[in-house]
Amino acid sequence: MTQLEPVRILIYGHSDTFGVALPDSTLAWPSLVEGELAALLGRPVEVAQKPFLPIQSGAGARAEAILAESPADVAVFATNAYGFAVTTVANRLRSRFGETTSRRYVKLERRINRWTAAMPLGSRINNGGRRVARKVLGTAPRSTYEDVVEAHMEVLRVLARHEQLQVIVMGGNKLSSWIQRENPSLILRVETLREMIENFCREHHFTWFNTEAALLPGNRERSFLPDGAHRNAEAHRHFADLVLPVLRECSERAMEFEAGPVHS
Repeated sequence: MTQLEPVRILIYGHSDTFGVALPDSTLAWPSLVEGELAALLGRPVEVAQKPFLPIQSGAGARAEAILAESPADVAVFATNAYGFAVTTVANRLRSRFGETTSRRYVKLERRINRWTAAMPLGSRINNGGRRVARKVLGTAPRSTYEDVVEAHMEVLRVLARHEQLQVIVMGGNKLSSWIQRENPSLILRVETLREMIENFCREHHFTWFNTEAALLPGNRERSFLPDGAHRNAEAHRHFADLVLPVLRECSERAMEFEAGPVHS
C-alpha cells in the first residue's frame, strides 16, 4: 500500500498561539488539532510551529524565509495586535535595561502565574501583584500601531505571491476587558486592523478566521489567563474545535490541487 504524503501545515504564530503561558504546550490548539486532523483526512499531518511577531519592517522577508525553510500546503498566519495593544512591564524593562532583564522578568512572571494558579485566592493575589508592578516599574508597548499594520501587510503580500498555498489568516481578538480599559484606543485600532486584513483576505481568496468569535461563549473573560492576553487551556480546546473543520477544508483543497485535474 502506497504511503500517503503528509499534509504540511505551517503556523506563523505567537506566544498565545503556541500556549507559552500554559502549564503544558500540548494543551495549545496547534498540538490538539495535529492528530485530530490526521484522523479526519486519513493521511499524516505535519505541523510546523514557527514563532513570529510582525511588529516592524522586514516581517515580510522573514515570513518568506520561514516558508522556504518549512514548505507548506497550508499556511496559518495568526495576526497579532500585541505589538501596539499590550503595554507590559517587560517592554518597559527592555527599553530601559535591555533584552536580558526583560526575559528574566517574563520568566519570573510565569513562575508566579503557575504558583498562584493552584491557590484558592490565586487570581486575586496575581492581579494585585500585577497592578503594583505596573504602577512601580511602568509599562510600554513593543511597537507602534503604524509599524505593526505595515508589518502585517508585508506578510500578507508575501503569502499572496504563493498561488498554490492555501492560507488561513486569524485575528480580531480584542484581548481582556482590563487591557481594553487601560488602552482606550485599543478596540478601534484592533477593528481597523481587522477590517484591512479581512478585506485583503477577500481580495486574495484567503480564509479568514475571527479569533474574537472563537473565545469561550457566554463570558469571553473566562478565556484569558491573569495577564489578559493569553488564553487558558479551556479556551484553546474550544478554539481547536472551531478551527479543525477550517483546517480540514483547506487541507482537502490543497490535496485536490496536488492531485491535479481529473481526466475522463
